[in-house]
Amino acid sequence: MNTNGDGFMRIGIVMGDPSGIGPEVALKAITSIDWNPDSRPVLVGSRDVFQREIDKLSLQAQLTSEEDPTSPDRIRLVESVHEDIDRFPYGKPSAQSGQASYASILRAVELATSGSLDAVVTSPISKLAFGLAGIEFPGHTELLAQLTKAPRYAMMLTAGKLKVTLVTTHMALSQVGSQITAESVFDKMELSAIFLSNYLGFESPTIGVCALNPHAGEGGKFGTEEKVIAEAVRNAKSSGINAEGPLPADSLFANWQKYDCIVSCYHDQGLIPIKMLAFDTAVNVTLGLPIVRTSPDHGTAFDIAGEGKANPGSMIEAIKLACEMALAGRVAWKRKK
Repeated sequence: MNTNGDGFMRIGIVMGDPSGIGPEVALKAITSIDWNPDSRPVLVGSRDVFQREIDKLSLQAQLTSEEDPTSPDRIRLVESVHEDIDRFPYGKPSAQSGQASYASILRAVELATSGSLDAVVTSPISKLAFGLAGIEFPGHTELLAQLTKAPRYAMMLTAGKLKVTLVTTHMALSQVGSQITAESVFDKMELSAIFLSNYLGFESPTIGVCALNPHAGEGGKFGTEEKVIAEAVRNAKSSGINAEGPLPADSLFANWQKYDCIVSCYHDQGLIPIKMLAFDTAVNVTLGLPIVRTSPDHGTAFDIAGEGKANPGSMIEAIKLACEMALAGRVAWKRKK
């Protein structure tokens, strides 16, 4: 909750890897969105990196350390990186770019947890650059969960009405079965239901749960994981969650319009439908954090960095969803008072 006391809702947009397309899509999105008069974008990252994109894209934008409500072309920047721009050549992930993106995330989380930002929208990072910098996190989700001390969390991808929460994320397919437990599946259903109710206004969201195996295991012929998934669904129903499953994933996604959210067992099971439906506009949301966090559902695209070709559609949708969530959080906070 914003503690500045001036009524403005501030959405922090983090630089991401400075050698990728993050700064480009961030600026394209900020300058194309018709911002609500009560909302303010706040860039977090390197002044020189963002200025490089402003100049390259010939944008009518000016970076400032102070907000100027009278001029929408003046964009507030919180500088978290003070490195020479030559250390971030386009398309080349490095220890320097990994450390710079990491520092920007730390600063944005600090601002959000202190109440200076109402939401955080993160631009893409490079796992390779993180590794070169000695930062051992597989991605934003796990890093943000640790930074905010979230006891449980989940990754949700949204593509308009289609929303998919993943039980497992970045791991080998051979490891997925051991991670499918009644507790892990129930946890993702509950986090999804809380998100849909608290942030998107669903009174009793319907959640469909994917089976892990073909034909939902067909009575144990193709695996037994469906037994624990069924247990999780029963527990969810007992807790008042409107859940159905486990259902064969192919049939479930063929009828996805019936559900407000689908819980998927593993990464590609859930993300293939999302990317088929909304490759350029899907949004990643982290559930369970004490702060609002969204991001575009694409990577650093080092191959086109610096060419001005990056599509900002996913970033635009990520910012819009962050604004919607931040506003819902404000309303809930006022009700509690």
